[in-house]
Amino acid sequence: MQRILQERRENWNGKGKYKEPASAKIVDLPQLPEGWTWTTVQQLNPADRPCAYGVLQPGPTVPGGIPIVRVGNINDGKVDQIDLKLISPKIAAQYPRTKLQGGEVAISLVGAIGRTAVIPQTLAGANTARAVGIMPITKAVNPHWVEIWFRNPRKIAEMTSKSHEVARKTLNLEDVRVAVVALPPKAEQERIVAEVERGLSVVEEMELLLGTNFQRTGALHRSILERAFTDPKSRE
Repeated sequence: MQRILQERRENWNGKGKYKEPASAKIVDLPQLPEGWTWTTVQQLNPADRPCAYGVLQPGPTVPGGIPIVRVGNINDGKVDQIDLKLISPKIAAQYPRTKLQGGEVAISLVGAIGRTAVIPQTLAGANTARAVGIMPITKAVNPHWVEIWFRNPRKIAEMTSKSHEVARKTLNLEDVRVAVVALPPKAEQERIVAEVERGLSVVEEMELLLGTNFQRTGALHRSILERAFTDPKSRE
């Protein structure tokens, strides 16, 4: 974590004096395994790419335009690219902070709170709708770990509890910026991500076999994600 923060300071080339990102308030947080640390999303952002909202008014569909990721395109940690809306390049250009590079974590902020996905490299150059927040992640951290952390049912419940009702439930991006993330060493991030993805791939195969029996597979999804955040000793 110290190395990540040091690199963040050294890479600062914005306007004004560098401001340290918000750190995790660990008073009420559980003790982590050796080598892990509590951090915030803001600490994991590159210095020049903070969390950001997407396009406010995308306008009509434009053939050959810029794809935007909407809440309905995010499901089970992935972006469904089949039905992406295409908008005017001029409108998309007005939102450079959410111009996608690939590897960011997207989170739904309106309606269905807390849906997440890692933006694939194939969507580099695309943008997002206002209802989708973008969390750029430093290259020192596996974005799939951060996405899995937020897809954990307990974290979804936490973020939903912070939302407020307007016409629909809405989560402020500031609550995402200061949200805490348990950060294991990089090698352990990779191992846990691989374990979760392996378990979820089995569930997806079962979904195809079971057809309409989604209640059972939904419970398996939740149990696999919850297991990823139990004491690592319980997995040995």
